[in-house]
This record gives sequence, structure tokens and C-alpha cells, in this order.
Amino acid sequence: MAGKDLEGDPAAGAGHLAAGGHRCPLPTEQGTLLASIVGFTELTRASNIISNQIFQPLTVSGVIGALHFLMRFPPTIAGAHLERRNAT
Repeated sequence: MAGKDLEGDPAAGAGHLAAGGHRCPLPTEQGTLLASIVGFTELTRASNIISNQIFQPLTVSGVIGALHFLMRFPPTIAGAHLERRNAT
């Protein structure tokens, strides 16, 4: 089936073609979004637990916000750089 358009083929299954030609169960964008939402939810839950224990919610929220920024900003910049490099 190499070179054949599988877009309308129900036997091809859901998902998109990955780099190796096999199908991914979730598109990369949706998987990344899901991981981001889960990560943010877990960080928020952890900040609530910690702030309830030490009674300093502003400090805890600031630290958690900074950690979230440090985790999300470098991949965003790298992705923008790759998009500019691969633009035609």
C-alpha cells in the first residue's frame, strides 16, 4: 500500500501516518495538548496541597507558576525555531 492514499480507507484505522509510515493512535498535537492539560492539573493540585499545609498560597502559586513556565517555554521556542527553519 506504499504511495496509496489511505485517507478514505476505513480499514486504515484512526490516526495519522507517523514518520515511519505506521499509524499513530492520536495525532501529535492532541497528545501534546492532553499531556499539557494533565501536567497543569497535577501542578495545580500539588500547589493546593502544599499551600494548605504551609499556609502561604501566594508563594506556592508563584513557584508552581514559575516551574510551569520553565517546563513549557523552552519547547515552545524550539518548536517556533523548527517551524521557521522548515518553512518553505
